[in-house]
Amino acid sequence: MKFIAMKRIKPLFISACMLSLLTACSPSPLKTVEPKATAEFLVHASQAAEKKLKLTEFRFYSPPGGYYYRDCMKGKENKELCHKLYLAMVDYAKTTNKFQHLTVNDLSDKSIYKEIGEAYERAWFNGV
Repeated sequence: MKFIAMKRIKPLFISACMLSLLTACSPSPLKTVEPKATAEFLVHASQAAEKKLKLTEFRFYSPPGGYYYRDCMKGKENKELCHKLYLAMVDYAKTTNKFQHLTVNDLSDKSIYKEIGEAYERAWFNGV
């Protein structure tokens, strides 16, 4: 009886492992979307996260916002605040088509930011 149960569980376990491996290997949406569109999305996501976290109420906030993400990626903000910002940005991403599978790891990956940093600065400066 135990052998039969193991025989049924084994394919389910293998399927679950394969699915998790495929999910882990999928490329970041920040890498698959054109850099300008990615940068504009990140500015909007940062602005939305700043509002959600009420960072707009601090005296040093200047509209339209969007600079907290940049400062987190440059190591200028505290890690706890940055993690909260990334979580709020992921929530915002779920409302979009292109970025709904975005993760905190994608957002906090400095190598990705290094690639799109100039486009982010441009989008932020232009007020998207």
